[in-house]
Amino acid sequence: MEKNYTKAVRYWKDCFDRIHDIHCAYNLGIMWTAGHYPPHYVVDHVQAWYYYSFAALHGQIDAKTVVAYYNARGGHPVIIRNASLSAIWARNVAEESSGVGTIARRALEAYRDRRWQTSFIFYLQTALAGVKLGYFNAGYLCKDFKNESSYDCIEEFLNKYLIIHGDNTNVDSYALATVADYYQWNKTNLTKVIQLYAQLYRNGDPQCLYNLAQMEENSNSNNTVPMDIWLDIGVKFDGKIVSNRYRKLQAIYQHCRKLKTAKSDESYIPCTLAYIKVSTIIFLNEQSKIVITITLTILTTYLYFY
Repeated sequence: MEKNYTKAVRYWKDCFDRIHDIHCAYNLGIMWTAGHYPPHYVVDHVQAWYYYSFAALHGQIDAKTVVAYYNARGGHPVIIRNASLSAIWARNVAEESSGVGTIARRALEAYRDRRWQTSFIFYLQTALAGVKLGYFNAGYLCKDFKNESSYDCIEEFLNKYLIIHGDNTNVDSYALATVADYYQWNKTNLTKVIQLYAQLYRNGDPQCLYNLAQMEENSNSNNTVPMDIWLDIGVKFDGKIVSNRYRKLQAIYQHCRKLKTAKSDESYIPCTLAYIKVSTIIFLNEQSKIVITITLTILTTYLYFY
């Protein structure tokens, strides 16, 4: 077979110019990187990057690997080191890799056969490759035999699953709720808990509204949950009740009771019971004020005349 870089480049360049083929773009990038591009045959990483980046952005998996490498390494005429961006590209390559797909299939087969630990090991491998599915399923299985595992199931898997997802509304509710409970009872990070419950509510789960109200009710502060969070999830307060602890809770539980979502039945009963309790406290407080007022009036009248 003839080894002719000039002809190869000409064919690939013609291919790229006519149909913008991603494989031709990747091959042109290789030619510039290796210094095989005619007529000067010099290494030009700037020209190579143009073709690599085009191919990667349009789905060429080998080009994605090169882009991930450049971002991880830095020291490039065009690209500065960006470890986070490199991880994103690398994860994307892993998700499209047939090898990772084979491991994920083995994990699923083991799960169906009720071989939990085998399934966990395979999902762990996909998680280490940066695949979201691997993080979630490894975290789910890890919790079932946590006494036999040295992993912190929540921190190592489910929390990383959420980090990869960011604020994506398609994130799994189980992961959000589990990590929120973890930070509430194990790590005591209320700011994180509030953020997770708010995201869970935006994902269509009303139970977290009840949980937020419980946090507000069980704390010593009237503003445990910031006002902007309440507004973000659609709970608005009349100016007269913002400073009144129980009136504020009453409004939250009432809002929770009126929700009409696919899961609103799950929150209706706890929110209704909480609403009744808070309303009773308000009634008794107001009645006690009336009794005290009447008593003071009678005493004042008695002292005035006698």
